[in-house]
Formats: sequence, structure tokens, C-alpha cells
Amino acid sequence: MPSEFEALFWLVVHISVTAAVFASVVWLLTVAMRFGQYRAGAFGLLWLVIYQIILGFVTLQTKLSVISDTLHFAGANAMVGVAGYLVAQVLLDLSAVRIEAREKTRRKMVPAHS
Repeated sequence: MPSEFEALFWLVVHISVTAAVFASVVWLLTVAMRFGQYRAGAFGLLWLVIYQIILGFVTLQTKLSVISDTLHFAGANAMVGVAGYLVAQVLLDLSAVRIEAREKTRRKMVPAHS
């Protein structure tokens, strides 16, 4: 980093983004619990965010040691993977609902020349 001020600025940005991600995951878990779907993925994301927060503090305390930094990156990759899996599940479920609705509509339609 060019200066201590810039390093502190990026640390504050990083912590702010972490707070926003944590709030988003708590909201996702609340919605998942209310509707009874995607609970396992939402809990997985919550635990990964908590893991990331803890490991972030460890990384700062160890002055960016290679092991803690690598584990922090691995946790971020795991979060992206779990979030991607959840998005894929939701999109596949939505497309299945659309296909089912389209098939019901087609069954109700009466041909014009019958």
C-alpha cells in the first residue's frame, strides 16, 4: 500500500462490505425459514460469513500470514460457490414452475377446429 491512510481506507471499505453481506445473508435466512425452502444453503452461507469474519480478524492479527490469508480466500470462494448453487436452485425451481403453468394453460386450450 502506498500509505497507511489508504490501507485503513480499504480496510474500512472491506469491513463495510462484510457488514452488508452479513445483513443480506441474515435476510436470506429469514426468508428461507419463512417459506421453508433453501434453508440448508442459507445456513451454509451464514456459517461461511461468520467463518470469514473470524478469519478476517485472525488474518489482521497475524499481519496477513500466508495460511490465514489463504484460508480467508478459500472461505470467500466457498461463499461464491454456495451462493451460486442457491441461485441455480432458485432459477431451476422458477423455470419448473413456469413450465408447469404453461402445460396447464395448453391443456385448458380448446382447438379452434374441433
